[in-house]
Amino acid sequence: MNKLENEKTVLQNEKNQLELNNQQLQNNSNDLKTQNKTLAEQKKQLDDQILAMENEKKRIEQDKWELEQEKKMLEFQKNKQQKDIEQLQKEIADLNNKKIEANKYSNKTAEEIEFNLPLKVGATTNVKNIFFAANSFVMKPTSDPQMEKIVSFLKQNNTIKIEIGGHTNGLCDEDYCKMLSEKRAKSVVDYLIMRGISANRLTYAGYGKTKPIVVDVNNMPTASELNQRVEVKITSLE
Repeated sequence: MNKLENEKTVLQNEKNQLELNNQQLQNNSNDLKTQNKTLAEQKKQLDDQILAMENEKKRIEQDKWELEQEKKMLEFQKNKQQKDIEQLQKEIADLNNKKIEANKYSNKTAEEIEFNLPLKVGATTNVKNIFFAANSFVMKPTSDPQMEKIVSFLKQNNTIKIEIGGHTNGLCDEDYCKMLSEKRAKSVVDYLIMRGISANRLTYAGYGKTKPIVVDVNNMPTASELNQRVEVKITSLE
């Protein structure tokens, strides 16, 4: 009987221990669940922070891209403004040069820009005061006094017919020189027609560099200046 009581006591103690262990396990399980929940919340916070950082990174990259585009635009505007300034400076310089040239020729006397031509067929004169810019067939305004002398001559001698001959220097190829000299001669004819001279009294020709009046390889600037000219030739007296 005592032996059974003892065994019963031992079993009861083991049962109690098992129950205690089970309770401990249950407590540990609850602790783990609490820890897991805490870790899950911390993980979510970290994920939210990472997402926020990624969004901030994207925003910074977008701001950087926009700043780069703005920088490019500012550089473009700066370059354009610089080109505009250079163009304005060039135009101002051209205007000043034209003003200087205009003042230079506006002080000439009537004798200096006189136009005289013998009244016979074939008579030719080199007209010295007709001016063109380099590589251009547009007459400069400083040519007007000389052109008006030709107009006056043709109106006074209203039956004669003339040829305007254009000549260039020898610095360019033949085709270009012929084309430029012809267009310059036509510009003179157009001016005369505009001033009331009948077109059937006027012809023009471009001789390019085929008829130089000076051939001087030792003094090319002077030769070029003299060879580049406009001539007027009487072709008919009736």
